Amino acid sequence: MIRIKVNGYPFVQYANIDGFDPRTGLSGQGLPPLSERSELDRWLLSVLQSLIKDVNDEMEGYYLYRVVPPTLGFIDDLTNWYIRRSRRRFWRSAEDSDGLHDKSCAYATLYEVLVTFCKVMAPILPFVTESIYQNLVVDAAVDSAAPKSVHLCDFPEVDVDAINHDLEADVQLVREIVSMGRAL
Repeated sequence: MIRIKVNGYPFVQYANIDGFDPRTGLSGQGLPPLSERSELDRWLLSVLQSLIKDVNDEMEGYYLYRVVPPTLGFIDDLTNWYIRRSRRRFWRSAEDSDGLHDKSCAYATLYEVLVTFCKVMAPILPFVTESIYQNLVVDAAVDSAAPKSVHLCDFPEVDVDAINHDLEADVQLVREIVSMGRAL
């Protein structure tokens, strides 16, 4: 098991408690493939890949002022939708195989998103992203071949296969319905 150092990051604290290893998942069972993850996991990974595409397109055109709004939107998706909806998954008992699998999917998804999002945000927030990357990748010794700084990493490339526009639209509709329900 990898002991990720704790710098006040809740993900790291829960991952350490549950024994999550970014290389092998929970209990060494391996990281679940995208096809075995929940719709919520696939939605977040799809939104992340769409963000990578959008940020890449805007940065290549030197429209740097257009990069911040979608990244702020992604932070809202991550914190106010995915993490809130996944809390029970992180707290879930892993006594049965379904619970262990679901918990492993949640951890694997969140870890992948945090590391990839650090790479996307590195040009905009250099010091914050470096701190998070150091904590999640370098200090945790997850990959000995990984660059020693987020600023030495290649910018993420879009995984078109992970993008699911229909799922993104469905979740957006659900979010709008929830928002209208709260307004009532």
